[in-house]
This record gives sequence, C-alpha cells and structure tokens, in this order.
Amino acid sequence: MQKRYFVHPILVGLLAVVWMALPHSSLRAQSLEELVAALPEGTIPFLDLEARDSLLKAKPRQEVEAQGLGSLFVLKVEERTKRFLSFGTGALSFEMVALPHRGGDILCYITTIKEPFTYSSISFFNKRGEVLSPESLLSDCPITNLLLPEASDQDRANIFSLARYITYSSREEVLTVSLVPESASTEEEKAHWRALLRPDPLRLKWKRKSFQLQ
Repeated sequence: MQKRYFVHPILVGLLAVVWMALPHSSLRAQSLEELVAALPEGTIPFLDLEARDSLLKAKPRQEVEAQGLGSLFVLKVEERTKRFLSFGTGALSFEMVALPHRGGDILCYITTIKEPFTYSSISFFNKRGEVLSPESLLSDCPITNLLLPEASDQDRANIFSLARYITYSSREEVLTVSLVPESASTEEEKAHWRALLRPDPLRLKWKRKSFQLQ
C-alpha cells in the first residue's frame, strides 16, 4: 500500500509567503526609464539615444535639444512623475505612461500632431521594446458611443474615418478618446460631424490587462 504524506496547511502557507518574497522578473514593476530605454532607436521621433537619456533626466519645464530631419528641435518637458512623462515642441506633443501588467509592465506612447488639425496616435510596447497590438489593449473603446442617438447607421459606419484625439491624465489615471470633426475633408462634412458628436470624450481606465470604459 502506497504511503501518503500529510503536509500541514501552515507549512503550505509559509512556503507561499517565501515564494512571493523571492524576486520574479515578470512581477517586478519596470520604471518608466527602463521601458523607454528598451525601445529601439528611432521609435521616438527626433530623439537619438543621447537626447532620450537627457529627456528622461529632465525636470518639468526643462528644455532638451534634439536633432532630427536636418533641424534642431527644442523639446520642453511639461509634466513628469514616476510613471508618466509628457513633452513637446509646440506643434507636436508626446506622452509616455508606464502601465502595470502581470507579464511585465507596458509602455503606452501617445503622439499628437496639432496642425493642420489635432490628430493622435497611440502605441504600446512591452518591457523588451516589442510592439504590442493596440486592439487587444483598447478592446473596450466603443467609438460609436461618441455619436448622438440621432446618428444614422451610415454615420456609425463612417465615423471611423475621423481622426482621434487621445490624451492621458496622470492625476486621474484616465485615458480620454475623442473624435476630431475638423479632420473631415469638406466644410459640409465638418459641420455634419459637429452636430452629431457628443461633447464628452470616452474615458478609459487601465485594469491590469487593458483599458476599460469607465
């Protein structure tokens, strides 16, 4: 008859506590600096490695010079916290936020162009600097919710042609997404969308694995 060994529940609990106290790279929070340093050179426009390092060390309202496209750019740091950095050149603004994730923290990187109309793009990178799919991290972002009830089915299909304005609030820890009617091709279409869009943006909160609608 095979012997059975009894392990006391207290011992199991102690082993679990010890395991949790051990260093596990996938559980350790990456700093914003580590996540940005993992990005391939050229990921951030106008930033070579030297300018990137200077930017990560800069304080709010401090300026950093960067070379790009044959011109010298002055990047001004707007806001800086342990997990968030925003900076810009005037016509361009950039936001970076370190998002907690069980498999290793994720860098959210937002670029906004302000001329001739406001337009944002959003990218995500893992701790190795590899690109992640925005669709999986923004799966709960119902753009059609930005339309008023009187919008037609055709409007709901065409809404995806509009540019998006995306920004992150470090104070609220909320990502906001809105549409830009000025990105429509004609004045008539611009007026059409202005009449159909809700005034308030979508508000998304990070929930460990993805942004979720509040």
